[in-house]
Amino acid sequence: MLAGGTVSTFPPDPSSPALREPAATARAALFGGRPDRAYRMLLSNPKPEGTSGEDAEVLARCLVALDRPLEAAALLARFPGEDPSRGARLRVLLDRSMGLAGRINLTVRPSPPPEVDRKTLRSAVAAAPAPDGGSYLLTRTAFLSLDSSGKVTSSRAFPGGTDLCLDEAGKPLALGKGVLLWGDRTIPLDPSLGEPTSAVALPEGNLALLDSRGRRLLKVDPRGVALGSARLTLSEPQRVRADWAGRIYVADGASGRVHVFGGDLAPLSVIDPASRGILLRSLRDFHVDFAGNVLLLDGRAKRLFLFSHDGKLLWSSVEDSPRIRCVGWDGLDEILFVEDREGRLGRIEP
Repeated sequence: MLAGGTVSTFPPDPSSPALREPAATARAALFGGRPDRAYRMLLSNPKPEGTSGEDAEVLARCLVALDRPLEAAALLARFPGEDPSRGARLRVLLDRSMGLAGRINLTVRPSPPPEVDRKTLRSAVAAAPAPDGGSYLLTRTAFLSLDSSGKVTSSRAFPGGTDLCLDEAGKPLALGKGVLLWGDRTIPLDPSLGEPTSAVALPEGNLALLDSRGRRLLKVDPRGVALGSARLTLSEPQRVRADWAGRIYVADGASGRVHVFGGDLAPLSVIDPASRGILLRSLRDFHVDFAGNVLLLDGRAKRLFLFSHDGKLLWSSVEDSPRIRCVGWDGLDEILFVEDREGRLGRIEP
C-alpha cells in the first residue's frame, strides 16, 4: 500500500455507494477516446444513492476498452438487469476470454430454401442475422428482409449497396450510393464525405464511415453531418466496425491486419493474424463483437477465423467449409453466411 493511500477492490459491491460521477459524463469521456479517464470518474467518489445499473454498464464498457473483459463480466453478473442480451454478453465475455480455441463446422441447416433466387444470393455483398431469427440481405441494387422460414417480408431498391451490419439494438445499417439506411431511417450523405464504402453505428449514437478510395476514416452524427476525420496509411482499407466501448476497427485487405482506433480516431493497436501463423490469402469480410473480438473471412480459402481482442486465435472453421461469399454476425452466437457455390443462406451449426 502506498503511504497515505487506500486499497480498493473490484468490482465494487452493488450495495455500497461506490460510484458517483454521472454516467453521461463518463460516457462522453469513454466515447471520446479516454476510457481511463471515464474509469477514474466512475470510481473516484461514491454516489449518495449508491451504484446504478447505468453506471455499471458504462463501467463495464470502460473495462472492455481497457482490455479487462473478465472484470467486465464480473460486473455484469452483479447487475443482471432486465436486458436479456446482458446475460448473453456475460457468457460471451467468459467463454471468449478463457481463450477456448477450436474448429467449427459451417453447415447449412436443413430449412426451407429462401424465397430469393440463386442469382440474387450469389450477388449478395453483405448479410446479417435479424434478432427475430430472420435475416437481412444486401446486393448492389436491393435491400431485403427475410423471416426465419426464408420468406421475403420486404424488399426495396437500394442502388450501390456496399455494406451491411447491425447496431447494438440489432437494427440493420446498410450503406448505398450516397445514402444510409438505419432501421427505418434514411440518411443522405453529403458529397463532401467522399464515397464511403463501409459504415458502422457507434455506441455513442454517431456513425463511423470508411472512405476506402480517399483512405479516410470519418465520424458523422445521426444526420450525416461530419464531426471529424483521420487519414489512413493502410494499403487497402476495406470495412469499418466498432465494439461496445466505442473503439473503431478497420481491416486492411492487403495485409490481413485489423487496425484499432479510439473514439477520437487516434490509432490504438493492430491485430495481426500473421503473428499467430495465420496467413490470410484474401480478406473479404470481417466483423467485431462488443468485446473487441474479430471475425475474419478468408475469401480465397473460404475459412472463418475468430481472434480475441489481443490477437489470440479463438477458433477457425474447417478447411472443407462451404464456399462462403459473405458473412454476418450479431456479435454473440449467431453467424449467418451466404454459400457461394449453390447460393444458399447458412448458419453455424451449434
